[in-house]
Amino acid sequence: MGYKVLLPQDVSAPGKDYLLERGYEIEVLDDFTVENICAHVADADAILLRTALCSEQVFAAAKKLKVVARHGVGLDNIDLKAAAAYGVKVTYAPVSNSNSVAEHTVMMMLACAKNLILQDRACRAGNYISRNLVKGVELEGKTVGVIGCGHIGQLVAAKAHFGFGMNVVAYDAYADPAKLPEYISLRDSVDEVYAEADFITYHVPLTEETHWMAGRDAFTKMKKGAFIINCARGGIVNE
Repeated sequence: MGYKVLLPQDVSAPGKDYLLERGYEIEVLDDFTVENICAHVADADAILLRTALCSEQVFAAAKKLKVVARHGVGLDNIDLKAAAAYGVKVTYAPVSNSNSVAEHTVMMMLACAKNLILQDRACRAGNYISRNLVKGVELEGKTVGVIGCGHIGQLVAAKAHFGFGMNVVAYDAYADPAKLPEYISLRDSVDEVYAEADFITYHVPLTEETHWMAGRDAFTKMKKGAFIINCARGGIVNE
């Protein structure tokens, strides 16, 4: 009997085929509530986790669990203290979707710059005069502020700089300036980025340090009319 992998949420076929071809048994749930995960995890050796919550309850209900493998980046949906207490290893895939997220971020920047959603609604409603009333901006020559210079942040910086001729300023409390490309101008504080950037994009994990880092105080330090893009975690921006 092979090892069993529990998938609280479905993944693409190649991922499941990879496990099946290597002799693993898989179970895909159609309900990824904590209660339902607990009801199916007792005989699981591993959990392949997307965004479902892996709480202390899940670890307590798991009798054979050896590893929780995060399908992506960020570990805020896993109770790491509980994992350690129950002797379960936790892994993640830090570069698996980096380019996709970076492209998504640039798409959001363009949507903001061109008032895409507003103009799309106006066009569908037959309000074609909107094209003369609602103004957009060009990305070229604008400054993008990248908060977090990991894999995704650096990819966004490259696409913005080389693709659109944007200036890049950044803040990352843990980055080594010597390891960043020359077109990324690292600042000593996040407030400096807020003061300079026309577009501000967040690429940091959700921690106690970053929770609501984009809040009332931060907004008062940003340039008037600045755009905020958050393709990281919802809890970073105090909506």
